[in-house]
Amino acid sequence: MPKTETRLNIDFSSLLGPLFFMWLLHLLLPVNVHALMYEKENHLRIMMKMQGLHDRVFYVVTYFWQLLVYVAFVAVFAAGGSAIGLTAFTKNSWTVQAVFYFMWGNVMIALGFWIASLFRTSKAAVHSTTVWVIGTGLVASLMVSQFVTRGPEWLAYAMQLVPSFGLYRGLYELGQYAFLASSNHGEGLTWSKLGDEGNGMKWVLGVFALQWAWLMFWAWYNDQATCTDDSEFCPLLQVTKRRTLSVPRGLPFADGEAVDVAAERCDVERFWEQQSLGKKSDELEAVVLMRNLRKVFPGPGRGQKKVAVDRLSLHINQRQCFGLLGPNGAGKTTTIRMMEGFSEPTSGSVMVSGYDTRTDMRSIYSITGVCPQHDLLWGDLTGREHLTFYGRLKNLHGADLEDSIESLLKTLNLWSDGVGDRLVHSYSGGMKRRLSVAISLIGDPLVVYLDEPSTGLDPASRRLLWDVIKEAKLNKAVILTTHSMEEAEALCDRLGIFVHGRLQCIGNPKELTARHGGFLQFSMTTPCSQTQSASEAVYGMCPSARPVYSLGGTQKFELPGGDITLEAVFEHMQAVQKRGHLKVLDWGVSNVTLEEVFIKITREAGVKMTAFTS
Repeated sequence: MPKTETRLNIDFSSLLGPLFFMWLLHLLLPVNVHALMYEKENHLRIMMKMQGLHDRVFYVVTYFWQLLVYVAFVAVFAAGGSAIGLTAFTKNSWTVQAVFYFMWGNVMIALGFWIASLFRTSKAAVHSTTVWVIGTGLVASLMVSQFVTRGPEWLAYAMQLVPSFGLYRGLYELGQYAFLASSNHGEGLTWSKLGDEGNGMKWVLGVFALQWAWLMFWAWYNDQATCTDDSEFCPLLQVTKRRTLSVPRGLPFADGEAVDVAAERCDVERFWEQQSLGKKSDELEAVVLMRNLRKVFPGPGRGQKKVAVDRLSLHINQRQCFGLLGPNGAGKTTTIRMMEGFSEPTSGSVMVSGYDTRTDMRSIYSITGVCPQHDLLWGDLTGREHLTFYGRLKNLHGADLEDSIESLLKTLNLWSDGVGDRLVHSYSGGMKRRLSVAISLIGDPLVVYLDEPSTGLDPASRRLLWDVIKEAKLNKAVILTTHSMEEAEALCDRLGIFVHGRLQCIGNPKELTARHGGFLQFSMTTPCSQTQSASEAVYGMCPSARPVYSLGGTQKFELPGGDITLEAVFEHMQAVQKRGHLKVLDWGVSNVTLEEVFIKITREAGVKMTAFTS
């Protein structure tokens, strides 16, 4: 039987498209979350903030960049769908589609900010976001369309309060109208059809507007209020703490305080009085001022506390390099973090050029430079791009910016062989460290914080860095932490030694050596069988000698300077060698070094030192 040929004309793309389109329009969500978490997890945002970047600028720039990427993505998405003739694109009104896609893009970006504010690590955030994208797509395809067609319809509207389900409902409406237009040879969804019975597009657009505002608010709130001292300084948390922050008053002296530390506390009180009289920042004698600073962390057990910094009063003047010395865990980095505004003090105050870290951090960020203990750098930027970015944050432009970048690259040996134009992920540890120092000096800040800047540098690079710091302190206040006593002696005009969060002594290196090192270091090596006789010979020379260590046949003693002179030591040893009853293989005497003074002070303060005994 002859029969006219017919073709099945069903638009499967309109029926099956919502699920796949939903996944495609979600693709940028994990990417956005990863970008935000990368800067948060690696403390890059904190570094930008300490260099002067305001939170609102960060939000605006990041938001519009992500929106620009999304618009480009959707343009390719829509153009590709139209080019292959998918009716979901060709039958529906272009303006309706444009408004819908644009509204969803804003909601997705806000959702990314909100998700990033809830997590600590990028891996957890990205994995959770990916599971969310896949899971909500499957749930929406099984439930939303069923509730729309079979009811209850109110449940479909309730589900659309979740952004992803709202996206599916909008795509579902576009697909259904495109399918009907293809079957009836009519037009798809237009603005005039938004009022049709059962059309949920108008509801979706309205909910998107509310979701965008709600998610952005909570993203900002979580970012400002739920961070901790381990991540960044929190402005919103700072406002709530300001009411209860206490500044200890009364007697300025602490129990058992050394004379030089007590004198420093008195100087701080005098400088504080000057600042309270309203002197201008350029008239202040002390650029950085810490008064009764205290920081307490919760301990491992309930009710236990760890005092990291205990009633610290300290002043640092302009054109001065101040060194913070101390064993690991002494409170050096915590002190610098409070000076930077990175950590909120439990009590006490920090003033930087007349600005209070509790209320004026925006002003402080503009006049400070920071080289953190660990390099906070972008691996996909060059050294020059880092300096360009941070230089602009310091309001450098044009020729001034280029001259400053070139000078720092040359000064810190990042110029030759095009090192400054290479990506940072290819840098060695020493190159990264020098770049971090260059970032802290860009923009000619008034105060520079250098937290162990020479870590990982070879001897030549370390000497080069010392020259840079010496030149920088000619017109800046430099605060330096280091474990190298040689570095402290070479760079620091004043030193403070911290132990258990308390300042044990303060002064310039020569003063500390003379004050706390009033003894000679004497060592003698003899056969092991004559160790006891060697000790008796030393006590015969100086009865008040103090043993330091004994290892094999080598013994070391401290000889109090008031009890014996260098000349007497030589005369006594010549006499011992002439008598011949003691076989002296080697002996030596020297003045005390800063390193030995450091060990002596920390040991007296209760820090356990490894001792060698025979």
